[in-house]
Amino acid sequence: MKYYIVLVLIFFVSCSKKAEKKDIIEEEKIEEVVIYKEKVLPSIVLEKRQLLGGKLSVDLPKGFDLMSKEMLASKYPANNRPTLVYTNENGSVNFGFNHTQNKLPKNRLKDYLPAFVKQFGGIYPSIEWFDKKVKKLDNRDFIVLEFITPAIDSKIYNLMHITVLDGKMLMCTFNCTESQKAEWETKAKESLNSIVIKE
Repeated sequence: MKYYIVLVLIFFVSCSKKAEKKDIIEEEKIEEVVIYKEKVLPSIVLEKRQLLGGKLSVDLPKGFDLMSKEMLASKYPANNRPTLVYTNENGSVNFGFNHTQNKLPKNRLKDYLPAFVKQFGGIYPSIEWFDKKVKKLDNRDFIVLEFITPAIDSKIYNLMHITVLDGKMLMCTFNCTESQKAEWETKAKESLNSIVIKE
């Protein structure tokens, strides 16, 4: 909405100028929009963190802190709650890490990709898929899932990297509202692609 208001204001400013100053006005329009975008989309700086007793290394946004127990309980169901969640101030952008108790053979990880796709498709019939594949990071297989799911008052953009740590499933996730996807997608992928597992 704020972006729209800026464009409307620029339109009225340009209409009040004389026709012979059209080129100058066009330049002013571009400058004002660019300045506005810079204010809305500040640079996101990642810094290396050591998690899970030093077994997981990952680059996370500077300034992100562990989500409080109260917010964690309200945002995630008890049976699907991540072990750790790093979040921004209002809890709208989250990086979660869940070292589950589910045993998973490391050499058969790719065989589980269809099961994950089917599971999420069953939970969210209107799911919008962007990616579902297995790829290597730091010489280790990861299931990568990227999708948008419906929520009560918005849609949620999700990015998941799933692998095996100590014979058990490790889920590394990112989520934000769909409206924040353009701002965060690149940095979310950069973050989860930086994962290094030490066993």
